[in-house]
Amino acid sequence: MGSNNSDGGNGGLFKSGRLMMLGVILLVGGVAAPKLKEASRFLPGGDGASVAGRLSHIQDEARAITTRQRMMGIKATLRMWSAQHGPPDANDLEEAVGRDTATDEWGRLIRLVPPTANSAGCLRSLGPDGKPSRDDIIVPLTWHDVNRTRMVPGWQ
Repeated sequence: MGSNNSDGGNGGLFKSGRLMMLGVILLVGGVAAPKLKEASRFLPGGDGASVAGRLSHIQDEARAITTRQRMMGIKATLRMWSAQHGPPDANDLEEAVGRDTATDEWGRLIRLVPPTANSAGCLRSLGPDGKPSRDDIIVPLTWHDVNRTRMVPGWQ
């Protein structure tokens, strides 16, 4: 008996070419940006900064989106972590979520400023320049986010 599957197992990413497009985007955004900057200097009126600058800006925007989403996941994890360990302090982030998760897309550790009963805290990535500035990515944390009633495991 024959199969009713007419695509022969070559569907999904490979059939639609999405994987190829993703590869091209990653290549142009990451590897080719310095070469494009160099090549654009030879274009009429090209100073090289426009093409490479735009690609770098797009790459930083993508990293910022990924970092913000990671920080939202960290916030949710801190809620669960605080139910077992109490409110976190500034040094608890790596222990709560792991070093890889506690790192932004530029490879720097995300900072935890713990909230108190009287003031809000935050998760903070220093953004593309690595310095406290307007491009930082900040996710607010309130006392209610991390001050959960401690749960005792049932076996204790």
